[in-house]
Amino acid sequence: MRQLLLLLTCAAAGLYGQDFTGTWEARVNGTVVCTFKFEGAPLKGTDLGCYIAVNGQGELLVPGSREPYPAKSLTNVQVDGKTLTFQIDPADEDDPVIRVEMQQTGDEQAELRFLNFPVPVKPIRFVKRP
Repeated sequence: MRQLLLLLTCAAAGLYGQDFTGTWEARVNGTVVCTFKFEGAPLKGTDLGCYIAVNGQGELLVPGSREPYPAKSLTNVQVDGKTLTFQIDPADEDDPVIRVEMQQTGDEQAELRFLNFPVPVKPIRFVKRP
């Protein structure tokens, strides 16, 4: 009976994205350029500030001036094993919804891919903040 309870608990943890729960950051040359926070069951996400600037090869750069913006909810957050997908709704209704996939690559590490960003962007390395 204990094994069954443990198995169900582990399955529920995976279902609700416990491996993604927490605050994730991407850095370039030590500067935080993007922060997402995931919490709850079912999993919900928040964009705490994501400033994407890339060069012609799609490599992440430290952005220039950054205007702060209020935290905004991520939508359609879904977990499938080690893959998290979500959407970033645009501030301007004329802009497209940005679809995102985050794949765990190791302990407290993940790679993020923009599935439909207006310009090519190479995968971005994220680390879970302690």
